[in-house]
Amino acid sequence: MSKIKVNEIEKASGSGITVPTGTSFTITDGLAVSSLPTVTVAKGGTNLTSFTAGDILYATGSTTLAKLPKGTASQTLKMNSGASAPEWATVAAATSNLVKLATITISSGTANVNFDNSLITSTYNHYKILFQGLDKDGDNFDPCMEFSTDNGSSFISFKSAHTHFQLNGSGHGQVGNFDVHRLGSDGEGDAAGAAGGYAEITIPANQDYNDVHVASFFSMRNQNGDHYGYPAVGVSTSNLSARVNYFRIKDHAGGNLQGGKLTLYAFVAW
Repeated sequence: MSKIKVNEIEKASGSGITVPTGTSFTITDGLAVSSLPTVTVAKGGTNLTSFTAGDILYATGSTTLAKLPKGTASQTLKMNSGASAPEWATVAAATSNLVKLATITISSGTANVNFDNSLITSTYNHYKILFQGLDKDGDNFDPCMEFSTDNGSSFISFKSAHTHFQLNGSGHGQVGNFDVHRLGSDGEGDAAGAAGGYAEITIPANQDYNDVHVASFFSMRNQNGDHYGYPAVGVSTSNLSARVNYFRIKDHAGGNLQGGKLTLYAFVAW
């Protein structure tokens, strides 16, 4: 193999220097990036010379590529209506699914668990709260709910009633009206019999029908080890001039809640 040592090669004629077919021309060093050609897709390149952070490449043909510029925050990538190219789309807010708003875990004695106007807003009309292992510091647990239109400064008048029945026996009865929504009552629960269940709260959007309605079911165990169920309904009794924007869970007898988990969900306003 022979070597030709030169400082520069200049074409004799035409527009360039041709390397014959079947012959390779190898450069081992010194070719500037600016001298490189734009490589076509058919030859393994992109045929593009620049990108912006977040761009996505996609094929528009068998040997062509295009750039999809980045979308905005929280957008989702989807196919266009013609199923020919990707595009960014903003996902519409849910209109019927439950939205999880908050979870509160009680790890020490507290008089109330509050859900204030940062959670109870005009965005939602229907709420559901789940109770797990709710307990108090002593016997005669009377869990209840109170509602407010001024973020807890005062509480609206309310009436509720429930039926209780013994889950492991034949005892049953109906309890009269109360000034709060009673989830369970009459001293059937004790500190060893943590309660569980749920409550659904409806706060109508139309102020002509602005009563607050509550339906709940609770299960508890009394001091004798008997298990009771408490289906209950309740409704506000005053003519409300504003939407309810706050409610709290407490022991009606005044004891502290000492354990349990509460999770609040909501439906998007209808």
